[in-house]
Amino acid sequence: MVGVIAASLYLGACHPPPSANQNEMNDHTIGDIGQALAQVSGMKVYFGHQSVGNNILSGIEQLNASGGTRPVQIAEGTDIGQFSGGILLHSQLGINGDPLSKLREFQAMLNQGIGAAADIAILKFCYLDFDSTTDAEAVFSVYKQTMLELQADYENLTIVHSTVPLQINPEGFKTRIKKLLGKTDLWEYQANIKRTEFNRMLLAEFSGKEPVFDIAEVESTTPGGARITFEFGGTEYYALAPEYTNDGSHLNAPGQRRAAERFVEVLASVTN
Repeated sequence: MVGVIAASLYLGACHPPPSANQNEMNDHTIGDIGQALAQVSGMKVYFGHQSVGNNILSGIEQLNASGGTRPVQIAEGTDIGQFSGGILLHSQLGINGDPLSKLREFQAMLNQGIGAAADIAILKFCYLDFDSTTDAEAVFSVYKQTMLELQADYENLTIVHSTVPLQINPEGFKTRIKKLLGKTDLWEYQANIKRTEFNRMLLAEFSGKEPVFDIAEVESTTPGGARITFEFGGTEYYALAPEYTNDGSHLNAPGQRRAAERFVEVLASVTN
């Protein structure tokens, strides 16, 4: 757990947009979305998730409606018979607040036939899986070991890793008073700190080596390209951009589309 220490904390800082070679958030940077949809439409993909995963799938439906002649077929379930052709098969995994339950179910799903039938598998945790009490390092340790076991068991399967979604940092009356009083033990920010800690470990381990869907980067990067950041103990962390949410956690229509674009682009980059 992050200790209560004498620290400076700033919320809502917007860093200027990175240069073009540092940031691929703009539309069509990786490639034309219609072409990416066409590529993914021929893949057999399994996606384990919870509610924000449904937001991403809604965004893919937006892209299907406007992005090309070969839409991605989406179906809910775990029946490997559905992998007769290109499809994005998805199901909800585990219990929110218990990331290890999702890892166990993901591994079980793959071991029941999906691992041998699919081209790609991706597990995305929920923002609810990380709070102020979460041991991010312990969760990542189990995550890494589970993925290593699955990669050894299914050599023809590509695992796409995903960072953890974020929430906006609440700025209610009590929070503002705490900040004015110089308090640094703001529980309101601890969950995003834990999520960012996990995400940094995942990116350090897999980025540039294996495909990663960095939803946290998508969510914390405004339409103008700035990052939503805050500081705690001299370290920078990230939060969900308000433009992409109506409730502070789930993605609204613009956020859904932005996340879906990145999701489809990452899947399209995979070659088996």
